[in-house]
Amino acid sequence: MLVGLLVLGGIFVAITNAVTNLGGNQQQPQTTVVQVTPRAILQVPTSIPTSIPTAMLTPRPTPMPTPPPSPTPTPKPVQKINVTVSSQMVKKVGGKYRYLFDISNQDSKRFKGSATISLYNNKQQTPLGQDTFDMTQPLQPSFGSAVYFDIDTGPASQQGAYGITYFKYTITVNGQEVNAGQGQITDQYEDTSLF
Repeated sequence: MLVGLLVLGGIFVAITNAVTNLGGNQQQPQTTVVQVTPRAILQVPTSIPTSIPTAMLTPRPTPMPTPPPSPTPTPKPVQKINVTVSSQMVKKVGGKYRYLFDISNQDSKRFKGSATISLYNNKQQTPLGQDTFDMTQPLQPSFGSAVYFDIDTGPASQQGAYGITYFKYTITVNGQEVNAGQGQITDQYEDTSLF
């Protein structure tokens, strides 16, 4: 291999010298003897015919090897948590309707996450009201937390076909959904404006 490198180096030197002497006499090419090792003698013409393409004289860069692709990390599976939401009551409070819910931890572990509750009717696909409740304190197993929010639309028992009929909920922990469900709005209704 060393002999091959020395031979290539000698050829490169001879070609470089020949290119610089191109402008001279176009007579019979002369040869120059380049001694690479004591055992090998290489004869190279000192002038290059004009018919050799210049691409042969230009060295090409060695391409860099392509690195192997890095493996994609496998996402950690989401463990379901048995936390549910149920509708408890609807109250009319000063012109708005207050929807009260119970978030229940029916799991064997503490729950520290959030519950998003959305209200719907049977006529529309988009929620008519929605709120997210973050558990600031972990919810212990077999315990619940009462939450509520107010919207302008009342239940179907008060506003007919366009009234709220059902809700959907999503339970999340660290931004990942761990449970979801839906339920009917309770018939328990109270109008506090009558008091």
